[in-house]
Amino acid sequence: MTDVVRVLAQLWFAVLLHLWQTSLVLTPLLLLGYLLRGAAPRQREAYWSLALAKLLLPLAIGAPLLHFLWSDLLAPFVDGPAPAHLQTLSTVTTVLVNGGNLDRFALADRPWFAALMLIATVCWLIGFLWIGLRTVVDLRRADTLRRRSRSFATLSGWQRDRVAAAAGRVGLPLSGLLMSDTTTMPAVTGLWRPQVILPVCLVRQLAADELSALLQHEQAHRLRRDPLRTLLRRITLALFFFYPPLYLILKRLAECAEFAADDRALAGGVGPRRFARALAVATRMNAGLEPLTTAAGTGGGSLLQRRLRRLTRTERKPMSRYRYLVALAALLVFAASFVAPTAGDPAPEPPTKDEPAAAEDSAQPVLIHFEPPVYPEDARKAQAEGRVVVKVLVGPEGTVLEAVILEAVEEFPSFGEAALSAAKACRFEPARQRGIAVKAWAALPFEFHLQ
Repeated sequence: MTDVVRVLAQLWFAVLLHLWQTSLVLTPLLLLGYLLRGAAPRQREAYWSLALAKLLLPLAIGAPLLHFLWSDLLAPFVDGPAPAHLQTLSTVTTVLVNGGNLDRFALADRPWFAALMLIATVCWLIGFLWIGLRTVVDLRRADTLRRRSRSFATLSGWQRDRVAAAAGRVGLPLSGLLMSDTTTMPAVTGLWRPQVILPVCLVRQLAADELSALLQHEQAHRLRRDPLRTLLRRITLALFFFYPPLYLILKRLAECAEFAADDRALAGGVGPRRFARALAVATRMNAGLEPLTTAAGTGGGSLLQRRLRRLTRTERKPMSRYRYLVALAALLVFAASFVAPTAGDPAPEPPTKDEPAAAEDSAQPVLIHFEPPVYPEDARKAQAEGRVVVKVLVGPEGTVLEAVILEAVEEFPSFGEAALSAAKACRFEPARQRGIAVKAWAALPFEFHLQ
């Protein structure tokens, strides 16, 4: 297997290990989430944000990179043992990379496995680029809608007075408000400086209190910077679109964002049924929803129906007891994200008196099989002798991964060729760090003397 395919295999192994660990954490979180149905939107959003955070704390995915940085780049230049924290990282990452040793199952040399790794990577790239392209298109649409909107000051007299009064009641600065003649649904656009876009047609269709409720809802999205949050969720979806539980988490987060904005609108004093009517009128007039801009968010009509049912429901449940569930979820996610997952074979039993102790740490590989070089025929005819030193990179399995000549006989290059062939056939006891076999360099001298 080529180096590229080997790196892809290690990366996919780490991804699958991380997703397996994440699934073990998300399973109780999803079950506990059922008990949070009556909690406040902010508490539910904190809960599901913790579930999303677990997916974004991939200890296993960073393992190949950390292993490469320490074992292959830094270790040869550091004298003596590594610092304690680097030794811990090296141990964890080596277990993650080599614990599922692909060569153990003879997969390294199988063409179908190399093809599988390449197909998986290409499929992921296609999905990543497709979601990324859709996100860019949505952002451009939102930017176009923003540029085509006009200032509040361009409204006619009575419209300007009605909008100014509604904005003043909800605390929305007029600099954060734009008017649009091309859309029929209120929206919030802008990642860093979000602005509310209000359709002019709604100013004519809605009563003063209904207009204030809609602006209060959009002001909540603006203060929460929901366009930026939606973009971050889109990036997460692009990275892990192949992981089914992610879709449920993103659906719950979008739902909580809308419910929190609805609660802020109701807190302004408008009745739930009046706000529900204003929302229904705005949605009925809407020609289409933009995921990164509109207040309706993700979920389409089903989310709108849940919002309307929630607005017309008068029963409210106590919220204090749900804080314990959120705290429990935070503890579970924190513990699972910073405890290394186990991989590979189980730990060996302690040695008995009749058994040798486990191999101790060693900085250098130990030669266990020396392959004598073949004497070059041209050197034999010339009665030439010499010495060649070959530097070899010994892998965790004890095989020679690379070989380069340090000292050569310039008059007879064939000595170097014979030494390289013999060096690649040698076998070693690999170097170890904290009991884990690692890559390391060693020098092999080859003497060429005529009998």
